[in-house]
Amino acid sequence: MIFDRLGIKVPKRGKHGPCPLCGDGVDRFHFDDKEGRGTWHCRKCADKSAGDGLSMVSRYFDVSCYHAVRLVVSTLGRHGK
Repeated sequence: MIFDRLGIKVPKRGKHGPCPLCGDGVDRFHFDDKEGRGTWHCRKCADKSAGDGLSMVSRYFDVSCYHAVRLVVSTLGRHGK
């Protein structure tokens, strides 16, 4: 899984756990991975945040979407330009 390779700890699909972004709670974060897009939501992060896998990578590392894509591509062993 891409999150694991990037060091982002998320609960198993369909489960709740601590949020990797705000670091709070034991069950406020939900990883539902709808359509295999890495979708998630947190009941505490700013305005109860939600997003897809790319938004998670972007927010976790505090980088732009472009840089998040580059991180994912490098994790998959592909060389993007």
